[in-house]
Amino acid sequence: MKKIVILHLYIVFSFGIAHANIFSMGPRVGLNFSPDKVNLAHEKKPAPLQLDDHWSCHVGVFARLKLFAFYAQPEILLTISGAQVSQNNQIIQLNFTQLSIPAIAGLSFFGVARAQIGPIFSLLLKAKEGGKDVTEHYSSITVGWQGGLGFDL
Repeated sequence: MKKIVILHLYIVFSFGIAHANIFSMGPRVGLNFSPDKVNLAHEKKPAPLQLDDHWSCHVGVFARLKLFAFYAQPEILLTISGAQVSQNNQIIQLNFTQLSIPAIAGLSFFGVARAQIGPIFSLLLKAKEGGKDVTEHYSSITVGWQGGLGFDL
């Protein structure tokens, strides 16, 4: 039995080394900051809300399975984002922590450029408004779409 297990492990690792360009995995880290100002109309409050300085970062892992020019890339990310909301000269800091799972499909060009699109599933772990926990006021699960361009170095 021990020999069979060792033989299977040898075959799996040999296949992975021989076909290293078919499967890859690694860390995924990103940072985004946008100083754009957005005015939001809010039906319950008479003065408009103004959203300033929104930022986010994520850290996690990805795996990529390539078949010719096509690839599938599932990811698991811890995403932290925040923004400042202003209303009537009062500034409130919003902070969100989410576990995000994008399921991306894409196309590779010339082995260095990529175009990708796919759904992203997010689980809200924590929401704070001005330091106060307001997680129960937000949807615990959200689904969205993401797309993008990438380059492999």
